[in-house]
Amino acid sequence: MPLCYEIPKAGPTGKLLAALGRHAFRPAHLHVKLSHEGFEALTTQLYIAGDPWIESDVVGAVKPSLVTELAKHDSPADRAVHGLKPPYFTLDYDFILAPLPA
Repeated sequence: MPLCYEIPKAGPTGKLLAALGRHAFRPAHLHVKLSHEGFEALTTQLYIAGDPWIESDVVGAVKPSLVTELAKHDSPADRAVHGLKPPYFTLDYDFILAPLPA
């Protein structure tokens, strides 16, 4: 399960954020890198809905189309099928890769 985190505040970035009165937090997210022959590669992030920093990401990278819900799976029978003891989470998201120019 991804968690939110605070970016390093030492150095010029931290000084700038302090001068602006801004926090240094990133919302919970997953990094995704996709590629397929004949298509442009895609590198992006998916953000977890409900994160307290989703509306004020320090780097301003959150777009509504990149926010997704996680589904919690905590049924003992479901976990047993997958050989898992603790609950687990999944998400569904459709990616569309652009074809390379001909």
